[in-house]
Amino acid sequence: ELKHFVQWRPSLEAMVAQVDKLRGTPTVVLASGDPLWFGIGATLSKHLSRDEYEVHPVPSSFQLAASRLHWPLQHVTTLSLHGRPAELIHPHVTPGNRILALTSDNTTAPHVARLLVERGYGRTVLTVLENLGGPAETESFAEATGFALPVGDFYVLALDCAADPGAPLLVPVPGL
Repeated sequence: ELKHFVQWRPSLEAMVAQVDKLRGTPTVVLASGDPLWFGIGATLSKHLSRDEYEVHPVPSSFQLAASRLHWPLQHVTTLSLHGRPAELIHPHVTPGNRILALTSDNTTAPHVARLLVERGYGRTVLTVLENLGGPAETESFAEATGFALPVGDFYVLALDCAADPGAPLLVPVPGL
């Protein structure tokens, strides 16, 4: 029985403070997918002891996206661009690499497309998987060069990296 509903504050730090104030009170934090894979569970695990909470995962956005694309997840780079700079993709952009990225809003995909074109990866196919698992689920794709898809705010971005002819190939690790 739901006794009290709490609207979470917008910043992650404020939300953690709210949870901390509720310590000792039965509380439910609803999150989508697997909360320990780039989710709120990973954050809460830094602030709560194991005996203070339970985790009940369901299929994550990464799992749903990989299943739609038929990409074996063990061969895909997964990362979060949610609240983080899109430039974090750079070390993972190599010919033939596949990337699934959580996003912040409708500006992430066009920004990533520009970064790819600047790197000489304009042939990379970007797939926008919106509202995964819901009735409004959609999938659309376009190459980075000329990317102009309409994009909402709730999606996973999939990249199938393809270098343009003559693109400089950067190694993902430093050294010779």
